[in-house]
Amino acid sequence: MRLESLLLEANHRVANSLQLVSTLVHMHTSTVVDPIARMAMQDTQQRIQAIAQLHRILCNGDSVDTVATRDYLTALVAKLREIWSTPIAPRVLTLTCEQIKISSWQALSLGVTANELISNACKYAYPLTGPGEIRISLAVECQAHLVMSVEEHGCGLRNHPRCHGTGLGTQMLRTLVQSLKATLFYDSMHHGVRAVLSEPL
Repeated sequence: MRLESLLLEANHRVANSLQLVSTLVHMHTSTVVDPIARMAMQDTQQRIQAIAQLHRILCNGDSVDTVATRDYLTALVAKLREIWSTPIAPRVLTLTCEQIKISSWQALSLGVTANELISNACKYAYPLTGPGEIRISLAVECQAHLVMSVEEHGCGLRNHPRCHGTGLGTQMLRTLVQSLKATLFYDSMHHGVRAVLSEPL
């Protein structure tokens, strides 16, 4: 029990520290003039928030080393909806998710991966002044693989004139997929972009 209490306290402190870092990044972002640099700072803040959200779930959950996927992704999607949806460009984010217990490390990699894919869809799939829907799903297939898909019906990442950046997001996705021993592919038959991540349980 003492070890569990110490781990809960550690997660609480990490969550608070990450929130402080996120606030500092947000404050610094407001002083950045260059739009590409500003976007990179905003992306960094969202990645920090995705990690902080995991530690909040661990603080409030019934286990210090496992995470319920629906609880975690519901909170993460709600935060991304708050960030990306505006009155002139509403973003409808819908989540269909099975409740599965996974390790905290797996949840962390899954959450940061979801953050990258969803944020890309919110930024690039639809016009700057128009609505758009992003659908996220997570399920177990064949009792052996956890499969997450993120899809939209816009013009897609590759065809959008605003789709540019430092390439850090792509590098992060590649590293996360490798750490999960997973595969990530894009459905070429889908109108828009449909990214599918499959990882062993």
